[in-house]
Amino acid sequence: MVMGKEKKETPKKKNNNFLIGVLILLVVSLLGVFLYMEKDIIFNKDNTNTPSGNSNKEVKEKVYNSLTKEKTDKFNYTLTVYELDDGFCYIEDSTDSEDCTIKDKPITIKVEKDDSYIMDYYDNKYLFYKDNGKIKVYNNETKSTYVVSISGKFYSYIFYVDETDKEFSGIVYYESQDDNPSFFSIIENKTLYNRKYDNLYFLSKDYLSAAEYKELGDEDDDEDNSMTIMTKTYLLSAKEEKIILSDVILPDEEGNYMDEEYGIEANDKAAYIYLAAYEDDMFIKKIYTNDLKTMLVTEDYIEISIAKNGDLYVLDNNTVDVYNKSGKKIKSSDEFKETLQLIGEYIVIIENNKLKITDIEGNKTEITNWNKNKYYHSGLSGWYSENNKKGIYMVVEESVSADEVYKYCTKHDTCDGMSKKELAEVERGYEYYFIPETGETGKIPTYI
Repeated sequence: MVMGKEKKETPKKKNNNFLIGVLILLVVSLLGVFLYMEKDIIFNKDNTNTPSGNSNKEVKEKVYNSLTKEKTDKFNYTLTVYELDDGFCYIEDSTDSEDCTIKDKPITIKVEKDDSYIMDYYDNKYLFYKDNGKIKVYNNETKSTYVVSISGKFYSYIFYVDETDKEFSGIVYYESQDDNPSFFSIIENKTLYNRKYDNLYFLSKDYLSAAEYKELGDEDDDEDNSMTIMTKTYLLSAKEEKIILSDVILPDEEGNYMDEEYGIEANDKAAYIYLAAYEDDMFIKKIYTNDLKTMLVTEDYIEISIAKNGDLYVLDNNTVDVYNKSGKKIKSSDEFKETLQLIGEYIVIIENNKLKITDIEGNKTEITNWNKNKYYHSGLSGWYSENNKKGIYMVVEESVSADEVYKYCTKHDTCDGMSKKELAEVERGYEYYFIPETGETGKIPTYI
């Protein structure tokens, strides 16, 4: 009771104690959250490295324990690369014919040795290079350099960046030319599936795809009639050594084998695993939901794409069906007379001698006239950006003069060193574009 009376008589002292207690609890809570996070260290961009005009913008980067931030102040050598709209340009040696012009933005990276070299890059964000026997990563967004903790002498590497969050996630590497691959996880800071499978590649920060092969043929046969076939394909975890899905590959009625692999269609809303076989084209056999339940089995050649909201679009026999993340069909389009490609939530079609693009509701935009002398290149078409216009680009091979292509590509520095004479000897056409947000359409002369 006496303590209660003292607190009532000194309210300011009570409030101060209360505030101090709250602050202590808050600091302890924040510290606990920080320590609980999965091995992540957040580095803020140093303002001294921030380009003019962006000094007030804070750029954060997720860096894992397998990456050590490097101080390059005392290094005496440099690597110079040039930033392009969609990547980097660098000269590997004095005989390199690639032209890194002064119009591109130079980036200078301090290195330990004068024999350092660029190994690979990803978009405008990451540069991977070898310096003093170590694999290093330069992040162009944060202007920071990191050393990868992987060790040993290796024959070759393939660097992987997760397409959803654009973070450097792992390396598939070979210790020798004849060896099987292994996977080093940047996220988990360890090597997985060490030389266990005949091939191995990265699908996402969660999954890898792998396969096993065997040789068929009579070893006693003087003639070399042997052949190597894929016998089994796997979907593997990228976080631990665990088989998620697998499929045994059997011959068809004629005794022929087709290669198979697991693939992924994903964005920041959903991820769909599929099993595909390869003959002349990719043939999707099975599609799985987000929780890896079978949602669709097919014997037809189909195309799939993922919508911004995470729904899956499936083009099959000139009709598009839409499935939600649980695998339920929620919508279907009318049947089109002739479909050329499914791109995102849009379908490229031919209708009444016109090339058109439409959504599933049938809202159509005319792109250009169509005839039998034109050819649509689905492998070159898709979502990308040209001249700072991001949208759907449809590449059509047709009659376009070399003069028109040369005039455009010299103006926009996209000729890749080709002369007008060389352009006259290759196929040409137009990149027709459609910008969904604005409805804008247009065309760009191009060589194919």
